[in-house]
Amino acid sequence: FKMQETCAKEGVHLSIAECGQFKRSLEEARPQFVQWRVKLVEQARETGVARTEAGRRRKVPEIWSTDPGRRAAAEREAVNEYCQGGSQDIIKRAMPKTHALVKQAKGSQNNQIHDELMGYQPLGVEKEIGREMERIMESMAEFPLRVESGAGKNWYEAKP
Repeated sequence: FKMQETCAKEGVHLSIAECGQFKRSLEEARPQFVQWRVKLVEQARETGVARTEAGRRRKVPEIWSTDPGRRAAAEREAVNEYCQGGSQDIIKRAMPKTHALVKQAKGSQNNQIHDELMGYQPLGVEKEIGREMERIMESMAEFPLRVESGAGKNWYEAKP
């Protein structure tokens, strides 16, 4: 049901059966992903806590719920914490370096939203700053990571 609800929000109109088939085909194509997801859920079930690679913690007590819907939501939260919390860990490690870079260019780094940094730079240096920020962010991960930068008059225009 949750997948059908998500598909509907995204403008993809599939029946519950079609969503189930889509999910099964993805899982068959990527068995390592399924194993990874199962491992994260099992770890959370053992302790009631989801963790990121860097140790960020989030309690997920509903992982022990007898209600299947609540338990499934907690399982999704456990996997999501690893991903979203992991991106927060990376950006937290990168911020001192990106701040110094922006300050050196006479700009300002003034906002963080989830896994995005926003700031102001003088005209003409945005591409150079963007490339260097991408390099810094990518170097903070222990795995291959693709970072994109963008520039614009506002956040909407700056989205890559």
